[in-house]
Parts: sequence; C-alpha cells; structure tokens
Amino acid sequence: SETRIALQDTEEFPSLPNVEGGVELSLSAEALATALTHVSYCASSSTIKPELASVFVHPDGSTLVAVATDSFRLAEKRVPLKQPVTAEPFLIPARSVHDLLRVLERVRGTVTLCVGEHQLSVEEKGTYLTLRLTQGTFPDYAQIIPKEFVVEATMLAADLERVLKKASAFSDQFNQTTTSIDPKKNVCMIHTENTAVGETTDTVPATVEGEALTIRFNQRYLLDALHPIHTDSLVLQCSGQSTPALIRPIGDESFLYLVMPMNR
Repeated sequence: SETRIALQDTEEFPSLPNVEGGVELSLSAEALATALTHVSYCASSSTIKPELASVFVHPDGSTLVAVATDSFRLAEKRVPLKQPVTAEPFLIPARSVHDLLRVLERVRGTVTLCVGEHQLSVEEKGTYLTLRLTQGTFPDYAQIIPKEFVVEATMLAADLERVLKKASAFSDQFNQTTTSIDPKKNVCMIHTENTAVGETTDTVPATVEGEALTIRFNQRYLLDALHPIHTDSLVLQCSGQSTPALIRPIGDESFLYLVMPMNR
C-alpha cells in the first residue's frame, strides 16, 4: 500500500490572535461553567440576530449573571463569586460555548479571562483558546419578566418531568401541549394530542394558589426547563394565557426560566 498526503505551507496557517487592550477577569472556573451550562441551550440556532445566538455574561460585583434567549424562552442563572468582579457585559456566541466549557472542565479553581472589544481568550495549562465575541446589544430582558401572577402551581419536579417525557411520544410537529391548572382540585393536567398517534392526559398533584387557567406551551421547552433544576420541587407561575410564564426551583433563587405560551 502506498499513500500520499498533500501538505500546505505552514506560513499559510493563521497566527493565533492576541487580545489587545483587553480586561483581565479572574473568575471561578466552576462558577462560569455552571452559569453557561444552565442557559446556553436557550440561545437561538438562527444567526439572523447574532445577539440572540449568544450567551449574555455579566460579572456584576459578587454575582456572575448569564442569560440566553431565542425570543420564545429565556433562562437566567446567577452564580455567587468568592471574589467580587465588576466588568462590562459581553456576548459569547452559543457555538463557542462548548469549546470554552471543554477548557473550563480541566480547570480547578480560578480561571483568568482576557476580554477585549471583539475577542475573548483563556489560557490554562498549555491550552490557549481565543474566540470572537458577538457585537450587538442584548435585549433588556428584565422588563419582560412578569412581576404579578394570576396562578401559581407548586409541584414535584420529578412528577412533571415524567409526564412531559411521556407526552413527547404524542407531540405534533409544533410540540404543543395544553396545561390546565385547577386550584379547586390542586392539580396540574397535561394534555398532548397528535391525530396521527393519539392523545394522552396526565394529572400532576400540585399546591395551587390563584385562578384556574388553561395555557398551551411547547412541550420540549417545558422539558428543557427541568434539566438545570436540581431541587425536589418547582413552581409554575402564570400571569395569563398570552403572557410569559415563569418556572423557578423551590429553594433556589439563582435560576429562572421564562417560556412564552403558544397560540392555536
């Protein structure tokens, strides 16, 4: 056997860019990885709006804030920092988050980021990673988070996850599922229907406060909200049929998930 492989001149390989005039940030590698993992799946897969296809990172004093949204759902994670850090927010492209996480998982303790106007770099144990940051303005998401609710349903996360996984087998092409919250019976009913497959209705015991409400969600979006939740219980807070709903873990104020309802 004889094989020939064509090579190229090494001078044609691009040189590793150095972040010039950047600001150095020393953060807990675990805190940064946790924040990115909790929200990155919510970033948009479309590049039409680059700021939505990115993760918003804001080191704010003793808290690291990470947010991602595709305009249909939003996740925010707040992680405490041992050493206060204050810096301007920056946008990491969602496609680059996985590469950054691969470096962070090898770090024990503190990692130093060099954040410039257009690039971010990190160097750790012989590994040098540089990535281009997204240029743009992240939406002012705080104003769309509802403050008042007509109904709140508290339930076991495991119960809701079991029901939603079953519902996935009956989802239609739009992944639509109907959620009915009943304060009189203290239940949350999940109904999913697909004319080609069938339908299923499951009842989840819940502690309900407020008015009865029926609202439709994307079943996959609801299931995604449960993956970062590690507490036993969660609360589903709704302010109406056409306004965003919130999912929060009970006993953990650091994470919130906002999901838009679906129309027929």
